[in-house]
Amino acid sequence: MLFFTFSIVGSNLYIINSALSLRNIFFPVLFILIFTLSNVKFSENQSILLLPIIIFFLFGLIVLFGQAKFDINVLKDFFYFSFIPVQLIVILFLGNKYQNTFYENIYKLSRFLLYVLFVITIFEVLTNKHLPSHDSLNLLAPSAFYTNSNDLSVIVISIYMILMTLNQKNCKKADLFNSLITVIILFLTLSRLSLLVFILLAVTKFLSVKYLKRLFLIVGFTGVLLFIILNIKVPEKSVSLIDRSIIRTHSILNFQELEKNKLSSVSVRFDIYGIPFRNAGDFIIGKGFNSDEEILNKYKLKSNPIINSHSFFIQSIFYFGWLGFFVLLIFFILLILYSVSNTKISKYFLWIIISQMLIINIPSSIIRMPVIWIPFFILISYFTSKEIYER
Repeated sequence: MLFFTFSIVGSNLYIINSALSLRNIFFPVLFILIFTLSNVKFSENQSILLLPIIIFFLFGLIVLFGQAKFDINVLKDFFYFSFIPVQLIVILFLGNKYQNTFYENIYKLSRFLLYVLFVITIFEVLTNKHLPSHDSLNLLAPSAFYTNSNDLSVIVISIYMILMTLNQKNCKKADLFNSLITVIILFLTLSRLSLLVFILLAVTKFLSVKYLKRLFLIVGFTGVLLFIILNIKVPEKSVSLIDRSIIRTHSILNFQELEKNKLSSVSVRFDIYGIPFRNAGDFIIGKGFNSDEEILNKYKLKSNPIINSHSFFIQSIFYFGWLGFFVLLIFFILLILYSVSNTKISKYFLWIIISQMLIINIPSSIIRMPVIWIPFFILISYFTSKEIYER
């Protein structure tokens, strides 16, 4: 979780390229943790769930060696992709070894990180003074702290997913406060899928604890925010966080018109999603790491500078073909089957799985942002640990 925290802060501030440094440092640290914790055993269910992720990684390794070129971008993509199975193994080890203590500390750290992100977001919106961020010409050039509001929304909704699950004292006031903070940040980023995931998690959580008053309060508060933004005139040109949210709110209600616009991001993204389906025979094996731009230049119908799919599922087909995609799909199917057959543990796990399947369609490239898997893997560990069965 510290790796998740440092990577998120580092990748937004880019202080002396801290993001890259942290990723390089923590990769060997993760392997050291695997070595030192190797005496901890997995449960049978954990081994079954881990198997498709290992196969998925091995499939990626085969694809890497099958590629015709090995440049720095290809190797970098594979390097970050390698974090996915390593993170899951380490988190399962830690969860099984330290059990309740591990999850209590995760909850405290997640809550602290959410509050920090909230303070920074509000500071920038109110003052229009942005913290340093990466720039190709000047590392300390002033620009928005969140150069990509989609990434911020993924970070926040992932933290929220942890907070709503690991609140072991079942404090309803804490759930309500965390929900209010989360929805404010998400309305400022206005990531459509993140808002959908938030509604899914909040509604199912508050219904599960039979506390409808807080659910009505969340729905009402969200409605007020939506009403306020809809009554603000849409700015013509702006890159600020608050103006971006206004534009996106209006675009949600005019979705059909937006889709018809040949140059809109929505229209172009649907075109990208259709590539592996229109050309199914070309993607049985896949095109290898860092092949996004080459594929889009060859198959994309609409002219647009967007060079990524914004979907881990589609990106998996691009990189590993339909075979690799089906291995990934097996992982989620096994998780869903596990959650359905173990409803006594928690009915909430199913909604966590569905939420994660939505979340990984938000970032431009989750392979290059592997830390997004950490909160989900923590929750897999939480729901499958031996300690859960003893309750």
